[in-house]
Amino acid sequence: MADLLKQFLAHTTLQADPELIERWEWDMRYHGDENIKQQVAHAKRTATALRNACEKFQHLSPEQELAFKAAASGMRKLAEDLNRLGVWAKAYFVFCKKAREIQRAKELELIASERWGDDVAALQLEADLVLELSSKDGKRAFGEWAHSSGWHTDVPLENISACMDHIESGGSLRERMAKTVEANVRATDNKWYPRDGARVICGMRIYESYLAYRKELASTTNNLLRLVGQGGE
Repeated sequence: MADLLKQFLAHTTLQADPELIERWEWDMRYHGDENIKQQVAHAKRTATALRNACEKFQHLSPEQELAFKAAASGMRKLAEDLNRLGVWAKAYFVFCKKAREIQRAKELELIASERWGDDVAALQLEADLVLELSSKDGKRAFGEWAHSSGWHTDVPLENISACMDHIESGGSLRERMAKTVEANVRATDNKWYPRDGARVICGMRIYESYLAYRKELASTTNNLLRLVGQGGE
């Protein structure tokens, strides 16, 4: 990402003041021409005010009149330079946005590859589990398992929930689940004691244990179904 400016300069035919590009590069990368347009308008207003000053002030010395006119000319030149920079900024913003999207997709795919590889069934199983944990019945089942496993037995099971209880938005299921894992990977147990009873959101350590339990349960169920199916042949 650090070489975005060099990459864009290497292929663009757009022209703008190199010094302005250097000064505005970080702002253009994330905001395009949004803030530049405001500066153009301000430069134009200032140029007009300076020009009017030459007409309204009486008895200006030649030096003073020359200074006002030079300042107005400088402001008009700045507005023109910023206008050209604005066109450049729009294209640079689009380029940087696309580069960020590509980089983000790579980051999410790395998370997905490490967690599920090419195992579509494993991805779907975990996605179904996360959705289940967002439901009342799923949350209760998680609480019952937590108690039976010795986790947070001082907390009413209906007040126990998991950090992975919703799927992030945007993109394919694989990308959304990768975002969900990323958002919670460092989550630890968050426990508090309001007046209506203790509550806890279990972090990834407990969630991962529950996921392993559910995987084992699913595998056992599938094996039993397979055996039943073979017996009926």
